[in-house]
Amino acid sequence: MTTPALDPRDRLMRLATYFSVAAGLTLIGVKLAAWMAT
Repeated sequence: MTTPALDPRDRLMRLATYFSVAAGLTLIGVKLAAWMAT
C-alpha cells in the first residue's frame, strides 16, 4: 500500500485546494472589511 502523500499530483492538489480556500477566506475578509469601513 503506497502513501498518497508521496504522489506529487496529490501534493499539488492539496496545495491548490489550500490556496483556493485561503484566497476565498481572504476575499471574504476584504469584502467584510470594506463593508464595515463604509
